[in-house]
Amino acid sequence: TENGIKFHFKDNAGLSPGLFLDQRNNRSWLRQNCKDKSVLNLFAYTCGFSLVAAFSGAKEVVSVDLSSNFLSWGKENFGLNKVSIENSEFFAQDVEVFLKGCLKRNRFFDLILCDPPSFGRRGKEIFQIEKNLKSILKYCWQILSPGGYLLVSTNYEKWSLEDLKRNLKDAIEKEALEESIFFPVNVMPGWDFELPNKDRLLKFTVVHRRPLR
Repeated sequence: TENGIKFHFKDNAGLSPGLFLDQRNNRSWLRQNCKDKSVLNLFAYTCGFSLVAAFSGAKEVVSVDLSSNFLSWGKENFGLNKVSIENSEFFAQDVEVFLKGCLKRNRFFDLILCDPPSFGRRGKEIFQIEKNLKSILKYCWQILSPGGYLLVSTNYEKWSLEDLKRNLKDAIEKEALEESIFFPVNVMPGWDFELPNKDRLLKFTVVHRRPLR
């Protein structure tokens, strides 16, 4: 149980028993900022962010992950908390394919969460964050509603927070970067996950797209 929300853990799932605990403060931030918003959770894993959003009053929650098993686990978490999935969708699909589909259909979101793995396989292709993240973030920006938020995070050991921000900025058109975004949120993992004077393993930033004038 975390902040009144229950998550189902499994002891046969290796090093990832059901929830990334170092994202606790980000889940708290999401809980305070998702009410009445359309939320997209990419690389959703067991839908921890999605559950928090639905529990906290989001008007729509969409979860995307290649693994249908993880998405089913996410639905178990919804049931554990008696949270309806009526306004939620679960897509077992490649994230980039899903984003291209949203762009084609003019489907936009108020809040997008993107926490990709450093390395993974998608069908016959290999996902590598240093090669593939910019493309994904470009699509995320294109379907982010004016006034919306994009949270990006990674545990990739070769990147600092500044490296992550640089990749994000490089993915966005220069005009939009200069006129439409800033980095207003600096939530950090609790000290029970990170030691003082050490490079943080979890890096993340929140980008705000300014509303239309």
